[in-house]
Amino acid sequence: MPILGLPLLLAGLAALPMVAGIYWLRTRHRRQDVSALFLWQSAVKAQGGGRKKSRLQTPVTLFLELLIILLLVLAATTPRVLRAGQTASVVVVLDDSYSMLAVDLEGTTARQRAIEALRDQLDGLPSYRAQLITAGSNPQRLGQPASSWPEVQALLEGWRCRASRADLRSGLTLANEIGGPRSRLLVLTDHTNPELADGVVPQAAEGQAQAGDAVSDGSGWGRLRWVAVGVRGDNVAITNAVRSHDPARGDTILVELVNQGDVAVSTDLVLSAGTSEEDFASGPEASPVGEDLEMLRRQTIQLAPKQTRRVWLRPEQCADRVVVISIADDTLTPDNRVVLMPAQAEPLGVSIQIEDETLRRSVVQAVEASRRARIVGPGASLRFTDRFVEPAPESNGSAWTVHFDRGRPTERDADPQAFLGPFVIDHEHAVAEGLSLNGLVWSIAGEVSNDVRAETRDSDRERPIVAAGNQTLLSERTLPDSRRHLTWRLWPERSTLMRSPAFPVLIWNTIEWRRSPLPGISPPNARPGVPISIITMASRDEVQVRRVDPIDSIDAQNTEASAIAAVDRLAVFTPPAAGVYEVLTADSRYRLAVNAGSATESDLSDATTESSGQWVDALALEREYRSLSWLLGLLALGTIGAHALWLGRGKTRLAKGASP
Repeated sequence: MPILGLPLLLAGLAALPMVAGIYWLRTRHRRQDVSALFLWQSAVKAQGGGRKKSRLQTPVTLFLELLIILLLVLAATTPRVLRAGQTASVVVVLDDSYSMLAVDLEGTTARQRAIEALRDQLDGLPSYRAQLITAGSNPQRLGQPASSWPEVQALLEGWRCRASRADLRSGLTLANEIGGPRSRLLVLTDHTNPELADGVVPQAAEGQAQAGDAVSDGSGWGRLRWVAVGVRGDNVAITNAVRSHDPARGDTILVELVNQGDVAVSTDLVLSAGTSEEDFASGPEASPVGEDLEMLRRQTIQLAPKQTRRVWLRPEQCADRVVVISIADDTLTPDNRVVLMPAQAEPLGVSIQIEDETLRRSVVQAVEASRRARIVGPGASLRFTDRFVEPAPESNGSAWTVHFDRGRPTERDADPQAFLGPFVIDHEHAVAEGLSLNGLVWSIAGEVSNDVRAETRDSDRERPIVAAGNQTLLSERTLPDSRRHLTWRLWPERSTLMRSPAFPVLIWNTIEWRRSPLPGISPPNARPGVPISIITMASRDEVQVRRVDPIDSIDAQNTEASAIAAVDRLAVFTPPAAGVYEVLTADSRYRLAVNAGSATESDLSDATTESSGQWVDALALEREYRSLSWLLGLLALGTIGAHALWLGRGKTRLAKGASP
């Protein structure tokens, strides 16, 4: 913070040599020949200035006049001193993306350079109160405000740099809410901000800027300081990896590799396998990944500059094992490895009790084509039936029913009601996701009498999914024991629905609809910031989530468990960073892999080292500093009074000397 707020007023100091010049250029008298001196005894020697040089005279009045000018100039520059007990409020937004872990030629990461830059900024303040925010996918506040560097260092332990992207704009918005309009904002990242480079005020600060905050010249908002500590470099990254399971062909893995550099490179792609589902379920001491990985395959991948290459892998006998895919280490290591958990979902048990042969054949084909379910007998989780009277509940009491309502036997001989649309579809229901019925014929056998329909449904609990006019074609209701009943009104012989892609879509959605409340986690492989659904057995349960990643040495000590409350058997966990997580419920144990693959974060070609923005603004000066102008003004007035008294004293002395 500069002591002199208006440096241009320092031009007033030019008056100092001008006043001194008056005393330097004294008037020079000519020689006069006289007969006696008594006629000049009362004459006063001239004190005015002139054009001739003479020896500089230094009377007291000269120093008083110079002091007066100096005090007035300093008062005009509004000098300020820090108020007693006043501290500067600083909110620091930290780039939490994994690109901050990129190393330079000396082996220093951008995160380490950012910490040094933060210390330099805070050391320049006499007193501060710093609050830290990590800007990842979801900006979060780090601990309580710190007022010393050791306290700030303790907070920085929670800055992991493991997110797949950095939402700095949301971080600035949160910083404004926490710090208020008079706080200083500091952004530490490895990339420049194009908006600030163009002199644009960030949206998060526009409302405060309109209130009178200063805007620095061409570098953004006056309260905001942007410090980039990145170093440009080449990098090869795994930007995406997908694992799918087919009961017939086994696992298939798609790996996407990107060369972000300007030169061609070759790297070894290593496929390894870890703990199986059986070993993991054996006890709490079993590692979710495995201490010793078994290498299954190694191949060399050639990548041209800026090339993206996709590699298909089909590992054998790995359906229930963790798969780890890695490449050689380079500038940025977090994007050199991905962990893929096996597909949790076992085929859903389905029973088919359909008398109509055409309908039964279509349902069987759709179920088998989904590869997400298998046809079983008793104990099925989902039952397809066309019996008019709802069958008795299964022994396990958890089977959901899909009832194909083909109408009463007396109505099947009558003319059907055929609908060509328009169809009203509730796309928010899971069964109707992605469903389109354009150009299809949906026929029903006729309206079922109210007395019969009362036996099979509760109209107060029915939710229409597909309707045509005033006719409900597909609906869902919840039974008293929390099971679900799907009523599907359909006359197969007079409908084109059976021969269209919409029918397998409906069967697939129905299977997934049934699977959704089954205990487990979905998906088992995700990215940071993507919500994970955890279904528990009990309606009210507490889920423990703990990060465990024995392979990754970075952040290996961060194993603290977090508790998440389950409401209606559902708990939602949003992983803040990449890694392997262990999920514990009251009676189950699951594992979750979070991979931070991102083509944007892995691209270090636009990383830069620069700083922009200022921390000087009028509000901060008024709030944190006290002006000394009033004191300098009083001193100037006192000096003027002393100057006047001194001149009056000199005239009195001269007058006494001139009297007879």
